[in-house]
Amino acid sequence: MTLRQATKHKKVIRWWLDNTDLGVWEKCNEKDGWYLTHEPKFLLNCKYAINDEFAKFRKAEADGKQIQYRMIDHFERVGQYTDWTNTTMDEYDNSFQYDDVEFRIKPDICIKPGDWVYVKYSNGLKKIARCDEKLPNLDDAISLEKWIPKCGETCVFWDNDGHNEYFIAQYKSKSSDGTFNYDEETFDNVAPLEVTYEMIEKRDKQLKS
Repeated sequence: MTLRQATKHKKVIRWWLDNTDLGVWEKCNEKDGWYLTHEPKFLLNCKYAINDEFAKFRKAEADGKQIQYRMIDHFERVGQYTDWTNTTMDEYDNSFQYDDVEFRIKPDICIKPGDWVYVKYSNGLKKIARCDEKLPNLDDAISLEKWIPKCGETCVFWDNDGHNEYFIAQYKSKSSDGTFNYDEETFDNVAPLEVTYEMIEKRDKQLKS
């Protein structure tokens, strides 16, 4: 191991020397992604992450994601959680190791107008919302996941013609003109099956107003 390697990965190396039985996470390219190794070479062109209870967040941070934390407020809003605050895993390791700290990967509030997203919460609940509408409360959200229809997935289809006709069918593909296909039919819009007719109709009314 060269001095450059030891300097670049020194934090992970120090942890690994005390926890060789646990291994470390390694990522050398996007195709292979992260994988657990017990024989890390600590290469200069690879990323490494400690394999502890916060490995998920360490890997995300190494991939350029922003990590946030919140904790039980013992001063102003006693017994309630503080607001989500940006942090780094180094800051957590060096400064404030408390039992009541929660972490999350900062969600992207909106991918782009028109996208459907799943809002996932720390209590396990998951809600669907569209980015050109008001999103559900994000205070307790731990992630936003863009919904992309898959071939064969059962979805809701409708057009922008104001007739409020909705069809449930299996998604096939997206055309070059931006419409969505199932069998031989094409539609202006497609949404996850979890989307209720009330949500779609509400959006149609907003478009007409």
